[in-house]
Amino acid sequence: MLLVAIAAFAGPPEYLTVVRSDPIETSGTASEIAARGEVCMAQQLGSGREGGELIVSRDLAAGVVVSRNAQRYRDGLLEWQVRSRLTIEARDGRFRLTHEAIERFNDQAGGWSPVGKWWGSGWQKAEDALKGASAGVAACVVSGATPSDDW
Repeated sequence: MLLVAIAAFAGPPEYLTVVRSDPIETSGTASEIAARGEVCMAQQLGSGREGGELIVSRDLAAGVVVSRNAQRYRDGLLEWQVRSRLTIEARDGRFRLTHEAIERFNDQAGGWSPVGKWWGSGWQKAEDALKGASAGVAACVVSGATPSDDW
């Protein structure tokens, strides 16, 4: 009886479906920012798929680039991989990054699955891994993503 009451109170399960940055200020037009974003995604991310393309779609004139993203993280004794579709949306002087289609993988956990947002699921660590990927791309875009002349 108590378990039925707890399950009814908890409601339907919730999943980590979107991780979005706040708008980030930088210099340039939407197309310039998106072009830097594409370079930064190529430098900072991995597709998470054997032989898979990293950049899925680009429309630099509209200021949009879509890529695949895969990150590893630890939760307790287990090592997980979380992957997402990462989109940079740019407007003149600013951009934001959005992770969608989020899922994670562990050999002992039965393959790829959604990231449940409930106690003990470790979803915060998956979210932190995605935010870390966004922070790396964002820092690169803001700094200019220019190749080093000193090589």
